[in-house]
Amino acid sequence: MASSRLVGVLFRIVFFILVCLNYILTVFYIWIPKFPKEPLDSLIFLLYYNILFGLVGWTVYATSKSDPGQVPLYWGFYIGDSDSKRTRYCLMCNVFKPLRCHHCSMCNRCVLNMDHHCPWINSCIGFYNRKFFIQMVFYLIIAIISTLIANFSSTYSIVLTTIKNYKKIEINFDFCMEVLFFIVYIIDIIMGVILAQFFKFHITLILENKTTIETLDHKGEEFRSKYDRGYWENWYEVMGITKWLWFFPLKMYQGKPKGNGIDWGNNPEDLLQSSLREGNNEEAANDNNKNIEMAEKLNADKDMDKSGISSMRNDVTGISELHKNQHGSMSSLYQ
Repeated sequence: MASSRLVGVLFRIVFFILVCLNYILTVFYIWIPKFPKEPLDSLIFLLYYNILFGLVGWTVYATSKSDPGQVPLYWGFYIGDSDSKRTRYCLMCNVFKPLRCHHCSMCNRCVLNMDHHCPWINSCIGFYNRKFFIQMVFYLIIAIISTLIANFSSTYSIVLTTIKNYKKIEINFDFCMEVLFFIVYIIDIIMGVILAQFFKFHITLILENKTTIETLDHKGEEFRSKYDRGYWENWYEVMGITKWLWFFPLKMYQGKPKGNGIDWGNNPEDLLQSSLREGNNEEAANDNNKNIEMAEKLNADKDMDKSGISSMRNDVTGISELHKNQHGSMSSLYQ
């Protein structure tokens, strides 16, 4: 557990350093020095960039500080609660776990509709903060793309100048800053590609009403979630029903996810198939009962036939004996 916490701390430190380096190098090393030459372009970009990084910080804070969802107090313990609430029990938290609820060993708690534990923010991603997590990844990707585009010409100029004057390179502060700037730019490219794939993966999970844990349980194989109710209903269950709040990590009532994180409806196809299976089972049971009745009737008829045949045999035997007796008496008379 201590090693896991240490890894989580290192993840957060690296994440914080990368964000700060991108902001400092882009704003103070590239664009503020450009301001005297290109005041309007620099002002527009700096305004846009600061708003974007403000949204990144806001979503990171909302994701890490929001409760991902906890099991309601005494859920499943009340008298009269259905047995379906008591099918899963957590020995660590001493609570009954609703559907799609899992225990996080890092946070040492049960989380409603747990997706995964995010080491970058040292928090679980669950029912109530999954929306903020998606927003955080989205704004991080936008920030990285904006940084790469805005700093491309400067990076190209640094590389070209360094290649031309590689024999005259002097190790000084400016050269170290250029090297650092180039390294951060390469890291941004790598992180941009990784985050884009990561974002695509999580959007697919939302649209199919799946979680990372459920996907890992199926070992990465394709499967249809039994909670899948269509793209829009699945999206509302994570992002809420108010469209303009999809882009802001607000905890307003209309910005909350649709549902309660406890009750999950099955998709219509599964309901139809289950009803058909139940109907087929009832029909099969009825057919089976009919077959049993017919078999019993046939057996009874066979028994009757057997008893009838045996009685007929007895009658024939009796007639034969009577005929023999009569023949014997007639023979004695003639004698």
